[in-house]
Amino acid sequence: MPAKPLRILCVHGVNTPETDTIWQDGWKQAIELGVARWNPGRKVELVFARYNDLFRGTPLGPLDYVKALAR
Repeated sequence: MPAKPLRILCVHGVNTPETDTIWQDGWKQAIELGVARWNPGRKVELVFARYNDLFRGTPLGPLDYVKALAR
């Protein structure tokens, strides 16, 4: 029985373009090569998180950053 694919959640930085997904190809290639070194033949299943809209709706100001650093 073949092994289940290794499921990986890919989380980009805030404001990384989510409509232009060309960067995802590089991530996919790097992850697949890394996994192949560890376990040749192991399939991977990548899920790319989409969350920029959450941050656009709540802009942060200088006071927000100061409070976060204080915590």
